[in-house]
Amino acid sequence: MDGTSAKAVKSAVERENVEPIFEALMVLSSETKTKMGTIHVLEDDSQFIHFFDSAGQRIKLNAEDVLITEKTANIYKLDIGDDIRVRVAADHFVDFKVTVISKVNIGQGVYLSKQAWEEHGLTFSATALLSADNKMEPPVEIVSRVVDTSVQSQDFMTSMNSTLSLSVMMIGAAAVLAFIVLYNLGMLNFLERERDLATLLVLGFHPRELRSFVVFENIVFSIVGIIIGIPAGFALHRIIFSNAGMGDELDFSTIILNNSVIVSVLFTFFIAVAVNIIVLTKVKRIHMVEALKSVE
Repeated sequence: MDGTSAKAVKSAVERENVEPIFEALMVLSSETKTKMGTIHVLEDDSQFIHFFDSAGQRIKLNAEDVLITEKTANIYKLDIGDDIRVRVAADHFVDFKVTVISKVNIGQGVYLSKQAWEEHGLTFSATALLSADNKMEPPVEIVSRVVDTSVQSQDFMTSMNSTLSLSVMMIGAAAVLAFIVLYNLGMLNFLERERDLATLLVLGFHPRELRSFVVFENIVFSIVGIIIGIPAGFALHRIIFSNAGMGDELDFSTIILNNSVIVSVLFTFFIAVAVNIIVLTKVKRIHMVEALKSVE
């Protein structure tokens, strides 16, 4: 940073609600992994960037702390007390001891204060300015791009909403698949048991009793599917959100509301009822003579 740029940054920081931040892509290393990662150096006691643990409790980043995000910790197999090595220049490596691990959805990497950064003989050179003043005029001689967090939030929500149609298609496909599976199970069960059901009719069983046999078996299939499907769905949901398309920068928590589980169970129940109604029409049309004459 030349003298003019440094002067412009200093002038901007002296304004109220303006805070510099240094961010850089560097090579990060642990005992198990070496790859590119992002270093975030914040002003001591930053007023704009806050951290929380997995339980949602606020974490204070002290001047001597070195914080890494949960996803970064998982990638590099790090825990509190471990060292992470940062290559700040071609032949210059600095080791930082991890003291805090935080849950961060967007913006993975290593976070530390300006004081902790400079204590290792490194220079803090602002790469961005944070401000809570929407009317602030950024210094054009050093600012090449302005990012509004409210616009970012709207763009992100728009991109999330665009996946709604895909979600609806997946739900529809799941409904069709559930209907096909239950229908095939019900019809297969009926066709294999048609001769037995006809025999029971000859022996004097009432058709209502036969229908109850068929319905009971289909209900059992549905209940077994629900019992197996709920934990399997939780596991699949976690796998998708932890691996599919998240990359190294995104870390979203898997949250499934109880209402979603209840709706899924009711959804399956109504499909099972519809299949049972179709199968029962087949039971009503059993021809005893033809069924008993059929070859097994």
